[in-house]
Amino acid sequence: YNILAAHWTEYMDVNLRYEPFKSLLDTYDPDIVGLQEVCAKWMKLIQDNMTDKYGIIHARTPDNKNPNFSTIIYKKDRFEVVKQGLEYLTPQGPNYIRLVNWAIFKDKQTGKLVAFFNTHWDPTSGPHGADHAKILNKVMADNPDVKYAFSTGDYNAKPGTEAYTTFITQTGLVNASDVAKAAGTLKND
Repeated sequence: YNILAAHWTEYMDVNLRYEPFKSLLDTYDPDIVGLQEVCAKWMKLIQDNMTDKYGIIHARTPDNKNPNFSTIIYKKDRFEVVKQGLEYLTPQGPNYIRLVNWAIFKDKQTGKLVAFFNTHWDPTSGPHGADHAKILNKVMADNPDVKYAFSTGDYNAKPGTEAYTTFITQTGLVNASDVAKAAGTLKND
């Protein structure tokens, strides 16, 4: 879920957008959410107001020059973090904004392991589909006990584009909206 960083424009005041965001979480009560464009102002609101229910995994470029965090929030009473990592999507390396933040969670109710990936691809997408697929496939191969994987992000790539098709093809993942359409549960496109 791209919550839009505050630094893009003066009209992006996070204080005005926090309550609708919190209401969305309260209404749908998700177990795990991937967030993009979590700037320092957003991070403070999340840390100050949501940590009673949600744990936070956030990653930022090592030089801290990138103003945004790639963030995963998860229900602390439901999941335990087993492992987490950060991988870069581009050859620009560790101080470039495009990355994949990931974690492996143990479901406290079932004992099952779940891998969760969160990303924000460049608007040009470029090689991100293949790069992201390599990261996801490597994490899954390195953790053979994990049978379930989810990937969220602001992909900046529509279904049918080369980056999107490459990612879906190379990972074997399916688009949740396609599953919802087939089940008749998708409320809007």
